[in-house]
Amino acid sequence: MKNFNLYNGRNVVFVHGFNVTEREARGWNAEMFKRLWQSGCNAAYYAVTWRGDAGWPNGLFYHDDVTHAFETAPYLSDFVSSLHGDTTLMAHRLGNMVASSAIQDCNLEVARYFMLNAAVPAEAYDASQWNTNAVANRMLHPEWDQYEPRTWSSLWFQLFHNASDPRLTLSWKNRFGSVFYLTELYNFHSGTEMSPGDQVLEVSANRPAMLDALHYSFPWTIESGHLAWQKQELGKGRLTGDNLLIAGTTWAGWGHATKQVWHELTPDHHGYFEDVDISAAEANAMTDAQLQTAPAFRRRPSKMFSSSIPYEDRCEILAYGIPALSGPAGTRYLKFLQNPEIDDARNVDMNDCRSNNQQWGRDGYPFYQRWLHSDWKNMALPYVMPLFEQFKVKGCLQ
Repeated sequence: MKNFNLYNGRNVVFVHGFNVTEREARGWNAEMFKRLWQSGCNAAYYAVTWRGDAGWPNGLFYHDDVTHAFETAPYLSDFVSSLHGDTTLMAHRLGNMVASSAIQDCNLEVARYFMLNAAVPAEAYDASQWNTNAVANRMLHPEWDQYEPRTWSSLWFQLFHNASDPRLTLSWKNRFGSVFYLTELYNFHSGTEMSPGDQVLEVSANRPAMLDALHYSFPWTIESGHLAWQKQELGKGRLTGDNLLIAGTTWAGWGHATKQVWHELTPDHHGYFEDVDISAAEANAMTDAQLQTAPAFRRRPSKMFSSSIPYEDRCEILAYGIPALSGPAGTRYLKFLQNPEIDDARNVDMNDCRSNNQQWGRDGYPFYQRWLHSDWKNMALPYVMPLFEQFKVKGCLQ
């Protein structure tokens, strides 16, 4: 969309997030375009759609969409690279996996990158967010409390020391650590870790219990997706089979490796074998060399244990099998350079981007006046105009 009378030679590219159909994407993009225009933006606007809505109900296929995000990144890079002029790239929630991968992995060069409610592990950008504390980490599945951190799938990569071994890349830590240096990156987050706004990206103060129960099977339809991101990370490896009625995956993650135990029923040696989980005591007693080839977490997929893993497979393993050890970037203050002056300018709390902090277009249970996951679109423009003013000024779009 371009008005040639006012066009300022700059571009805005917007990438929608997870659980948005192709038809719905038109509405999301139309709303973003109109609001930017009404705030005084005169840049050319480009709408990008991608497959972030695999399956139904979509909440059960979130990990498929993480893989789709990585697969889309090269195409986004090719398209944006074809544009002429100064470009600001904007992405919402899981669309940031597409955008960040395009910049980090596909050499996309843009003047600016705005992350909105980024549904990407904070540790991917800010390694200081990575938490390996077995006591205080709210992203640790409760069944793994007694297992030493070195036995977790999220730390398995540290057991390998050959710089060319692709298993060293099977971590969210610093996955997009170069993005800040490759573009002018702004993190538009909703609240903070201690006072979250975004209900979808909120991390519970107490790790959700009964993770395999029905309440956690439909995270995008119950309580407006409350704690959905945390539940999806904690669901990695928790499926016991290819049962798509329960959210989660069967790959590595917080699943347990098993061993066979013989139960003898009669004196003449009749009985049966039973698969039982490797206990914390057994896992903690393993050497690092043993954990390399026979880890305590679920030993799936087999391609994870190869010393030659193609890039596409590494992205898949991250999506399905490696849980984050931090909360999401969309509710975190990210320390990019450990320089408060720069970091303060590059982190914008959308709770501060309201026309009147004493009034809000929502004042009821359960979220009251919090800035939720899509409030930049769902709230009437007068309430959120300061946010779009920030877009216009920081993006040099006027």
